[in-house]
Amino acid sequence: MPIFKEVSSRLHSADLYYHIIGNGDVKLFFVQGLAMSMHVWDYQIAHFRQFPQFQILLFDNRGVGGSAKPWGPYTYVVSKLLQLLF
Repeated sequence: MPIFKEVSSRLHSADLYYHIIGNGDVKLFFVQGLAMSMHVWDYQIAHFRQFPQFQILLFDNRGVGGSAKPWGPYTYVVSKLLQLLF
């Protein structure tokens, strides 16, 4: 059974809510459009979490879901997010 870790972390000056699922060597990083939460990927995650070789990173964009909702602009650095996996 994959490890499911739910965490909230401060990235790039705002709280960004993210999930890391699994602990495999193959890294998957799901990025949704602006104003969408990580739940847009629920069906894909249900599929990939069955396989132990994957580690999946999901996050809520700023202003959406569990992430902070500060005044804009809503920008983030993808490299900061990828550091969570590597």
